Formats: sequence, structure tokens, C-alpha cells
Amino acid sequence: MPNPSRGRIIDPRIHGVTADVLRKRTDRPVAVTSPVLEWAAIQAAAIANPFGRALYDWEYEIVHDVFRSSLDASRIRIVETRIMNAPTTLGNQIRVPPGWTFERDNKPVLVHECAHVWQYQTRGTSYITDSVYHNASGAIATGNRNVAYMNYQLTTTSSISDFTAEEQATIVGDYYEMTQIHTTDPKPDWVTRRSRDMAIYERLMTQVRASRPQEDSMIYQRSLMNQPTPGMDFQSPGTQGFAPVMPLLEIRFRGL
Repeated sequence: MPNPSRGRIIDPRIHGVTADVLRKRTDRPVAVTSPVLEWAAIQAAAIANPFGRALYDWEYEIVHDVFRSSLDASRIRIVETRIMNAPTTLGNQIRVPPGWTFERDNKPVLVHECAHVWQYQTRGTSYITDSVYHNASGAIATGNRNVAYMNYQLTTTSSISDFTAEEQATIVGDYYEMTQIHTTDPKPDWVTRRSRDMAIYERLMTQVRASRPQEDSMIYQRSLMNQPTPGMDFQSPGTQGFAPVMPLLEIRFRGL
């Protein structure tokens, strides 16, 4: 919970929502996810658009500078598609409209979307359910889905795992903007307000960078119910028993 003595930051980037509504709203990571639906979305995207380009050298440099060894940027693919209007990340795919560029003002968008890749590579597919839920609930409750992104509150005891998927990605993107783009005056109002917590951002980024990416096969295996015991082989053909089954719904507890 935010520390009352610090005061609550009302982010000026959230338009059309009263400060009173924002003060009363506190999002938390979802506890129930749907691994089977999350993997279906990733596989459908891979089938519909199996190809994509790797990051350009300058994009790779930005991503590596932000995430260090916590993200395998070589696995990221930028896929142009007409199905979605805004950049959207499914697994290692960042899906963008035709002709989209991450140059100029869109560099923070690249960092934000790569934060979702980081979530996938280090924690699996649960970020998809979390993102969809908070985007929808924020838009329904306030009429502005930006509350799912920019209404996060930092405290001296905050951990990156305290925040929702979109809040995590926004925190990483905001850190990049404040340290690499808005470094001279005059700064946007939101930067002036948020930069007071730079020490907390630095600590959260240390947590992000301490993670290590997993292989896609391991992420998939972790999403299965009845996973094989570590160190044991899969059952050989003809052996009786149930094959691993991916659950429709899964309850997740903090730290797992």
C-alpha cells in the first residue's frame, strides 16, 4: 500500500479521470490466469504471422542497455500486422501496424513492449491475462484505459512483483524516458513529479535486471499441469498414465 506520508502521485498523462477516482483505485496483479488461452493466443499469432524481423542494431542497443542480461533480445521479432492498431506483445513477438517505426518519440514504446517480452521470458504467459483484465477493468470503471498503465504508486518498500503487467512495463518505460530522453529542462510535468522517486526506480530496475530468461520450451513446461518431476524422463510410448495437461484456469500465489 502507498505510504500516506509520501502523498499519492496523480499522473497528468491520465486525462478525463478525476483525482478522487484515481486516488481510490489501486490495481493488483491478477491471481487467476488462463494458461491454455494465453498459449492459444501466442500460437495463433505465430501461425498467422510466423515471420518477422529481428531488432535493428540501434533497437538492440536500447533494449540491452535497459534490460541487460535479463532479456534475450535475439529472440524478439517485430511483426507487421493489420489485425491490431497499436503495438501488442505476444510471447517474443511485438506486433505493430504496417509501416510502424520505433524511431524518435516511439523509442519508449519499444522499451514498454520489450518489458512484456521480459515478463514472458522470465515469468511465462500470465502477463497476457493480467494485461487484458486491467485494460478492460480500467476502461470500464473510468472510461480511460490509461489508468491501467500510469496510476501506479511507488513506495520505499515497493517490489516489481507488486505491480500489474502494464504497470511493470510502464515503470520500465518511464525509467527509460526519465534517464535517456527527458534529461534537460523544461521537462514534462509527469517527469517532474515521477523523478522524485528515482531512487525507487533504480531499485526496481535492479530487480528487473537480476532476472534471467528461460527457454520457450521451459516456459511451456512450467505452464503444464502434472509436469514431470525434475530429473525424470517423460513416459515412454505405451506406458500407462496421463499426459501433461495445460489448465484452463490456474491460481497463482505471490512469489511463484
